[in-house]
Amino acid sequence: MRQSRKPIQDIIAREGKELIGICIIPSSPLVRPSQLKNFSIANFQRRIKAALDAANINSGIGGIDFSFNEDRDQQWQPFVCPHIYLITSTDDREKLHQALETIFPETDEVPRPKHLPLFQNNAYRRSYSLKMIFKRRISYYKMRKDNPTKKSRNTSNDDLRVDQRIELYRYLHQIGLAARVIFRGLKPKITSSKVRFRKA
Repeated sequence: MRQSRKPIQDIIAREGKELIGICIIPSSPLVRPSQLKNFSIANFQRRIKAALDAANINSGIGGIDFSFNEDRDQQWQPFVCPHIYLITSTDDREKLHQALETIFPETDEVPRPKHLPLFQNNAYRRSYSLKMIFKRRISYYKMRKDNPTKKSRNTSNDDLRVDQRIELYRYLHQIGLAARVIFRGLKPKITSSKVRFRKA
């Protein structure tokens, strides 16, 4: 992440474009608890990259994250949710949002499958995509303040349960860190002392 500052600045943040972070939460595959060991991160990478191709996202760097999701009122079954955070750039954020909306539709389990915030090229934001702190996300409904007759869906975060933590960390140990990294238009060169990036 330390070495990625300059290629983000020189390669991804091209003239006329603004840096953004893209958080994508696909509604498929949703992995059921205790089944994470059967999840193919290689296939997930291929599907995500095909979707990025379809949305014309040709440069970026990011990673695959995991959360354990459940509904407080048990309106759907709990699931492990693999999702991505990608640092990229665009000259039309609204157009890109619409393209991703077609590829990643809303579902009951994943009502907000995409988020495209502006990105600041600092250490904290760069490290977010490969963070090692994972959460349990609990959805619930509450009455809206601006309209007491309607409910809005909200999400709270909590620590993973012990069995969830064991399942996830065993899986992460099995796949290795490199399997979580996503490169678009960048190629890393790894030496014994550092990582350098060049345009692919």
